[in-house]
Amino acid sequence: MTLRRLIYSIFSVIALLMLMLTPTIAQAPQDAEPIFLWVRGDLWQFDPLTLAMPPVQITTLGTISAPSLSPDSTHIAYKAAAQVGLDALDRVQTDGLIADFDLPADIYLYEIATGETTQLAAQPDNASLLVEGAADTALIRSAPAWSPNFIALAWVEFAFGATQAQLVIYELGVGVSGAIPLDSSLPITGYPPRVAWGSGGIMVWITGADGATLFNFYDGGDGVLIARQFVPPSESVIEEAVWVEQGGESFPALLYSSGEWALFDELDAAPITTALLPQRTAQRLPDISFALAFGRLDDTGFFWEAFDPMQPDAASVAFPGAPSRVTLSPSGRAIAFLGFPAFGAAALYRDSELIAIPGTGSAVDELNVGAILWGATYWRVG
Repeated sequence: MTLRRLIYSIFSVIALLMLMLTPTIAQAPQDAEPIFLWVRGDLWQFDPLTLAMPPVQITTLGTISAPSLSPDSTHIAYKAAAQVGLDALDRVQTDGLIADFDLPADIYLYEIATGETTQLAAQPDNASLLVEGAADTALIRSAPAWSPNFIALAWVEFAFGATQAQLVIYELGVGVSGAIPLDSSLPITGYPPRVAWGSGGIMVWITGADGATLFNFYDGGDGVLIARQFVPPSESVIEEAVWVEQGGESFPALLYSSGEWALFDELDAAPITTALLPQRTAQRLPDISFALAFGRLDDTGFFWEAFDPMQPDAASVAFPGAPSRVTLSPSGRAIAFLGFPAFGAAALYRDSELIAIPGTGSAVDELNVGAILWGATYWRVG
């Protein structure tokens, strides 16, 4: 057991909170950009400078999932369940059956400056699903992934019941610029593969029923398949599959439910050994940003730990939570996260102060927050 793991095993969650309140971090700039919360299928907006005002609801679909902030922090892309799928789900549930498939979905784009929402991908005009006497024509889609230069999105889509899917590239202001059939090695069931886009290309992956995960890697420019790799089953589940920057290069990296990382070369699957583990930092100003590292303890699960590059000798900041439950401000000098003081609550750590976002929490009359967006981030080693 390492010294750091021993320390975290000894201290409780309360001790971690006390550590967060230690006034050792330099004053953060006042990030004025709004914070976005994903709550029960919709987006809410919170002003980090007007702390007394609760979040304001900005969408009313009720079926939004996987919101993703653009690398320049100007747009949010997300998918939302289509009505044809909701109607089919009602019929399935009425018949007392269980639906073992992802709902058909549409892709939307929200522009932060104007509040305008644009539908990028819809269902076919004759969309139908599980209607007696009618052919199924609905489209299943993955969550959208941003290109590193924030001018395009990628997602996987396939017709309900089909075994072949395609990778769709959508250029903002242009439309669909590519629809690349996925390699047949990816097993398409009722759920779409996942997508991540980094400077190394586009990564598409899916875990089969046997626990093995298949990866396809595509060139981010022309969509050409450049490699396919197989990750055998493991006792641990893949929590995150991301692109990690190191020394001017980009590598695929897997974070397992055990807290362990695995980096590898997408071309030959050779493992990449590093002295440091991947950390998340601000996209805009990485040199002054907090660096978020992640680990796992048997008693509390995942935790994140923030290090300040401007004060390397200062105490670190830590709190329980997986990567999906913490993010950074646009400057990287403040942290927004979920879990304080209740599981569904949201909070800020700024200027050595812990600030709860009002109206959020796990009570019936509070907003139970499932995801939080503020500044764009990326993963790096070193």
